[in-house]
Amino acid sequence: MVVQDKIARGALASIAATIPQLIFQAVSVVIGLSQYYGFELSAGVYLPADLTKTFWGAVFGVLIWEFASTILGITTCYIIHWTGRSYSWLKGMLVANTIMFIAIYGYFYALGGPSIAPSDLGTNWSMLIANTIFGVACGWLIVRWSPKEE
Repeated sequence: MVVQDKIARGALASIAATIPQLIFQAVSVVIGLSQYYGFELSAGVYLPADLTKTFWGAVFGVLIWEFASTILGITTCYIIHWTGRSYSWLKGMLVANTIMFIAIYGYFYALGGPSIAPSDLGTNWSMLIANTIFGVACGWLIVRWSPKEE
């Protein structure tokens, strides 16, 4: 598959890259590494903590994460376009962890706005690894779906 438009390519790659990320997050919760699913943290920016565990709260959280992930994917797509295709997995990982994990999850959550701001080591490690998985997958997919001449 080749996606000519950079915004569409970044958005589609990011949505696809959330699949392995969400699988990792689910496994992390099931085995007790993480206390929260990523979509609960996303929903917790807007909803009280108790609503993040409801069906519609989870749907809301997933949609918020998907919309946020598209910004990461589009940013990654342009960085790869400007700097070249080599090490796309590293570029994706750097964008995802710098923007999402450090800036949003680290700084914004520290300000106290979200209703859920986990401070346990397991959840934080889980989120860092999940963002790394997302970034690597997103960068790889962007190059895979790029036209050869780009």
